[in-house]
Amino acid sequence: VFLAESRREVAATERRRKWIIGAILGVLLAAAVVSLFFGIRSNQKAREAELANATAREALAESDRLWKVAETEKANALIAKDQAIASDSRTQLALVESNRLRKVAETEKNKALTAREIAEQKAKEAKSAALAAQARQVYLEDNTTALNLAMAAYRLAPTEESQAAMSDILSDPGSRFFSKKWAGQGPIHSVAYSPSGDRIVTRSSAKAILWDLSGNELVRFSGDERWIHSVAYSPSGDRIVTGGEDGVILWDLSGNELARFSGDERWIHSVAYSPSGDRIVTGGGDSTAILWDLSGNELARFSGDQGPVNSVVYSPSGDRIVTRSDYQAILWDLSGNELARFSHDGGWVNSVAYSPSGDGIVTGGKDGAILWDLSGNELARFSDDRGSVSSVAYSPAGDRIVTGGYDGTLILWDLSGNELARFSGHRAAVYSVAYSPGGDRIVTGDYDGTLILWDLSSSELARLSGHRAAVYSVAYSPAGDRIVAGGADSTAILWDLSGNELARFSGHRDVVYSVAYSPGGDRIVTGSSDGTAIMWDLSGNELARFSVGRAAVISVAYSPGGDRIVTGGGDSTAILWDLSGNELARFSGHRRSVFSVA
Repeated sequence: VFLAESRREVAATERRRKWIIGAILGVLLAAAVVSLFFGIRSNQKAREAELANATAREALAESDRLWKVAETEKANALIAKDQAIASDSRTQLALVESNRLRKVAETEKNKALTAREIAEQKAKEAKSAALAAQARQVYLEDNTTALNLAMAAYRLAPTEESQAAMSDILSDPGSRFFSKKWAGQGPIHSVAYSPSGDRIVTRSSAKAILWDLSGNELVRFSGDERWIHSVAYSPSGDRIVTGGEDGVILWDLSGNELARFSGDERWIHSVAYSPSGDRIVTGGGDSTAILWDLSGNELARFSGDQGPVNSVVYSPSGDRIVTRSDYQAILWDLSGNELARFSHDGGWVNSVAYSPSGDGIVTGGKDGAILWDLSGNELARFSDDRGSVSSVAYSPAGDRIVTGGYDGTLILWDLSGNELARFSGHRAAVYSVAYSPGGDRIVTGDYDGTLILWDLSSSELARLSGHRAAVYSVAYSPAGDRIVAGGADSTAILWDLSGNELARFSGHRDVVYSVAYSPGGDRIVTGSSDGTAIMWDLSGNELARFSVGRAAVISVAYSPGGDRIVTGGGDSTAILWDLSGNELARFSGHRRSVFSVA
């Protein structure tokens, strides 16, 4: 702009100069003509001519001045042009340098991000390895906690150590896992399920507590703040009876005292309801058990000779009572007549339970557990190398016995004395154990005050065999009656819940990392490290193939409508497909493999 203005100024000056010179010549010519034709004019006209000459000289001088100005401006314009060119060159050089430095900075930033990602991944892998190692350390003491640690390790980083830890824990056929663990109030000396199976009552020190199955305290039963030694549910489930240093107290489920048996001034060590719910039997510190009606009237007395009556148990038919003292258990009829005695070679009898069928009794002691007939004959012995049995219970079906030990171990047995399963989770003596009415759960209480709820239905129901290598993914059918699994042997297998193989899906060339059922349950999609996903019918016929290229297909999922499939790959990309194998959309943004899609 500056150069253009300078050029216009110079051109204008040149035009003014030419015009002035022309004007001067014209004036001089006019003066000569006037002088020639009017030489005789008066002196006034001569002076006018002289004035015109002076004016012409002044105009010529002005013309010269303006020319010099124009030349100066032209020179300045040329200098400015050279400076502008130099400045523009410097600007271009600065821009080039700026771009170079920006690229260097971007490269260094990416290097830093990559280094940070690597460091974070290494830290995750190290923490995962530590959790996996911790899982192995606690496995023998608490396999549920061990499994949770191994799963946490795998979620943090799916390392070989975490996968191996999970596999070892889950593949142990004797593993059983608990569903809930919570802290009670002091040593748990007795536990009992409600008849409906949705509540648990515990006894510890000076209180009995009613809990829901989530471990929430609902009601606390405490009389005169003296020790409670025993607690029992009524068969109707609407009453609880406690026995302790302040006698026998009957409660409603809100913790209100309904009745107190004033006729028994002894310390009560044990209490039980009759199956019909109209009788209560109590065991005291004087080696005697007493049978009462609900009004507190004494109906019968059972006098032993082996110390305090620490347990009393009704037969299922309600016509027999078994009492446990320090060194033996005694079977009685309801008139107080002794029918049989049961004792252990190792000394104390720590626990006793009646079989649901009423034809057997099991006792626990220092030398293990023993199954007896009602005449006092030993039928089977349940023992291992871990010491005394502190608690015993029958399953509701009567075909299983569970024992709790002073070492914190819980063992499930058949009636022949064969160990079926071992439960680890307690770290102190298991003083009490009870089955749920449905037989699918066990609740245990220990000396440290810990309560554990074991879900037996989560134990192994069937073993699905067929893969020749590791299984990487499993999925239930929408109806819940089928299971499909994909493995390192490049196949997927469909089973029913009994473990029968229904179909085999062969078509991948490498590990099957993921499997998914269609919402309608009539299709299965598999993803493999060979870079493909395949849709199948339930007979194992290939219906469509989805190729993502060289990257592994690590995760697959159906849309809720079942008309779309999404895959997640090892190339950090997720892809949406129609059921014909056509790519509909691509989702990029992850920096690492996509392990899950939904």
